[in-house]
This record gives sequence, C-alpha cells and structure tokens, in this order.
Amino acid sequence: WYSFWNANLLVSLLFVSIHFPIWYMNADKIAHGAIAWAQLGAFIFGFSLLQGWLFQKASSLWPCIMMHMVNNFMALALVG
Repeated sequence: WYSFWNANLLVSLLFVSIHFPIWYMNADKIAHGAIAWAQLGAFIFGFSLLQGWLFQKASSLWPCIMMHMVNNFMALALVG
C-alpha cells in the first residue's frame, strides 16, 4: 500500500513510540532535559530507518535482529 520509504518512516515513528515508556521509566539513567530526549528520539528514529533499509537489502530479519542485539548490549554496557 505504501512505498518503501513511506512505510519505513511510519514504522520508525512507531518504533520510537514503543520505546518511549521504557525511556520514561528509566529517565534518570537515560536522558536529562529536553535536548537529551530529542537526541535520543532522533537516534532511535535513525536506527529504525537503518534497520528498515537493512531488512530491504538483506530480505531477512536476521541482520536486523543481530544489529538490535548489539545496540541493546552497548546501551546496557554504557548506561547500565
């Protein structure tokens, strides 16, 4: 129904919104102030766009799953 980039933009917005409750619950560890929240949202939005592009190129979820796992590991290692 949608072009790839329109669908990818929509999914990226949904990806940011589904992560928001987690950020809110851990706000003291994640972001301090509006600028930090905006940077975090922009990072996750861009990360989701990249994941969508990777899925299109690879025609498989596995590279996306692995990339998400590495990102989560790095976030846990750096933020705690």
